[in-house]
Amino acid sequence: MRRAALLLLPLGLGAAATKDSQPVSILPGRDSKSPISIAADKLDYFQKEGRAIYDGHVVVVQGDTRLTCSKLTIFMETSQAQRQPASATTPAAGTDASSRLKHMDCAGPVTVRSKTQTATADSGAYDKGRNDVVLSGHVV
Repeated sequence: MRRAALLLLPLGLGAAATKDSQPVSILPGRDSKSPISIAADKLDYFQKEGRAIYDGHVVVVQGDTRLTCSKLTIFMETSQAQRQPASATTPAAGTDASSRLKHMDCAGPVTVRSKTQTATADSGAYDKGRNDVVLSGHVV
């Protein structure tokens, strides 16, 4: 089975902060300066919609924190500059630092592990605007 992997620095989600962007932590643990890597069996990227869907054995790592789930959907804020057609064939093509994480949904089972904590649930969501992580269903 083929695995899709993407380092999200080109999407503006990682530590590569420009003068207009802030480092982002998409996982608990406050390690926003560490790069974010995501691996999955499949990636569908919808540039115009500002949405990426990772499906099958999803593993997200940022610093010492690791999230695993069955399906991860990332919603990004988009700018007019980003809505121009991409000239290359990679998912990150045509994007710039104006892409910013807005919301993230995880379908389970979901496991979040840091150095000192582990949480499991049926599903999870992260809202950057509210800086809010919500785990739902059989939360441990």
